[in-house]
Amino acid sequence: MDALVLGGSRFVGLHLTRLLDSQGHKVTVLNRGNTPVDLPDGVERLTADRKKPSEVKAVLKGKKYDAVFDISGYVAADLEPVIAALEGNIDHYVLTTTTAVYNLGEVVPIGEDFPLNWDAPEDSYAGGKIRAEELLRKAHSERGFPATIIRPPVIYGPDNYMPEREFAYFARITQGRSLIIPGDGKNIFHPVHVDDLVAAYVAVPGNQKAIGQSYNIEQLHGTTFDYWFNTIAEVMGKTVEIVHPDGAWFDRAIDEMGIESPNGFVYYWGASYTFDTEKARRELDWEPRYDVKEGLAMTYKWWVEQGLDKETWDFSPEDRLLEAYTSSA
Repeated sequence: MDALVLGGSRFVGLHLTRLLDSQGHKVTVLNRGNTPVDLPDGVERLTADRKKPSEVKAVLKGKKYDAVFDISGYVAADLEPVIAALEGNIDHYVLTTTTAVYNLGEVVPIGEDFPLNWDAPEDSYAGGKIRAEELLRKAHSERGFPATIIRPPVIYGPDNYMPEREFAYFARITQGRSLIIPGDGKNIFHPVHVDDLVAAYVAVPGNQKAIGQSYNIEQLHGTTFDYWFNTIAEVMGKTVEIVHPDGAWFDRAIDEMGIESPNGFVYYWGASYTFDTEKARRELDWEPRYDVKEGLAMTYKWWVEQGLDKETWDFSPEDRLLEAYTSSA
């Protein structure tokens, strides 16, 4: 397979590029070239800024690919020059969006046919992804453009470029800190390991059932926040104290104190949600490899091997938050 990865220099795109190369595919990445990265020797690099349509069209003019994996398209305008340059010269276009496109309701697990949150502002993350999806759906329905949409949730694993997620919690527990989890810790979220996600990507090209379809890609089961963080401690061989301030108090306190990430709490905790992966498992012949404990253990091992456990973190704003909570209790 001759594959183009739009992105390819960090986290999901990097893992996808490595997987495709390891499977013997010819791989080209297109990005701005701003992120230093060691790619496999055979990977071809194209440079263009997706916010400059003329650059994208020029660099892709006359190119042909069996599959295009769009990891870096956030809004419809990011997709338009790529489609204009490649339409008729590709067999499959796979777009990454997000489970944030859904309008969270009172029924779970959420399936691919559930309502989208069209009230999300167009300039928001979810709003941009919704409209990018709509552009692809129209291209498919009106012109037969061979598109598939992949909707991941919170993604974790090696090379995560959002260290305030699992890496910051590895650091807190290494330092023996208490964890601040707003609410009662029983809200459920539904993550996916990065390597399970990219395994789903490579199952799409050549699968005619997938054309015109959307797929949720998550681990098999959701997890409560308490289970997630206690499992992080478990795979580290440690125990952890979890503090549960009232959600309203927590929101007010971090606002009044001006506390920003990585301090506070970086996950969406306002509701419980899980997503239905049966369609992907049936039509893509895909199964997630990692459960929570295995995925976190693998990620923690990588984190230590990279020497990231030696990094310095400043959690002093959380000391103020914990002090305020103790005083208010």
